[in-house]
Amino acid sequence: MEVLNEVGNARSVKHLLEALKDSDCGSQPRGHALGKIGGPRVIDAVLQLVRDKDEDIRRAAIEILNQTKDERAVESLIQATTTTTGG
Repeated sequence: MEVLNEVGNARSVKHLLEALKDSDCGSQPRGHALGKIGGPRVIDAVLQLVRDKDEDIRRAAIEILNQTKDERAVESLIQATTTTTGG
């Protein structure tokens, strides 16, 4: 996690989420831990991934933002929910 906080960008976080998606379900909670212990760079990356073309990546990004205490997540979550619900 410390490495992601230092060099994390949307590409590296997406790669991590794809790896977790392809692994067994027991690894999934580790992805959601990004929201709890990820630093500003990780959250910046996840904010970008809310608009990713891959639905699984978007869902994971939304779940991560639901876990974070970063205030920037609120607007992205509102936009993501509005976009995904068609409203």
